[in-house]
Amino acid sequence: MITFNPPTIGNPVVPLGEVFLSLQAMKNLTDHDLGQALQSHQAGDWGEASPQVRLLNLQSIHEHADVVSCYKASNGRRFWVQTDFQKNETKVYLALD
Repeated sequence: MITFNPPTIGNPVVPLGEVFLSLQAMKNLTDHDLGQALQSHQAGDWGEASPQVRLLNLQSIHEHADVVSCYKASNGRRFWVQTDFQKNETKVYLALD
């Protein structure tokens, strides 16, 4: 995993903490893809996450558990953003990571 300095928003729903990218995420995602996804994730926009995951995310925010979002990159690749409240960190990874 590689550390990434993301853009931040004021009063985030999901504080990112330290952000890590998998090697595949580094190779396949643009800075624009990452920036948009991380800002959306912080704001509570879960992207293409299923309705079940969306409900779990709302519970997780109140319980300080993991929150997961799913996005599609400009190259069509699907990727995930996962924040671990306990570790104060966020990971970005592709399906095969």
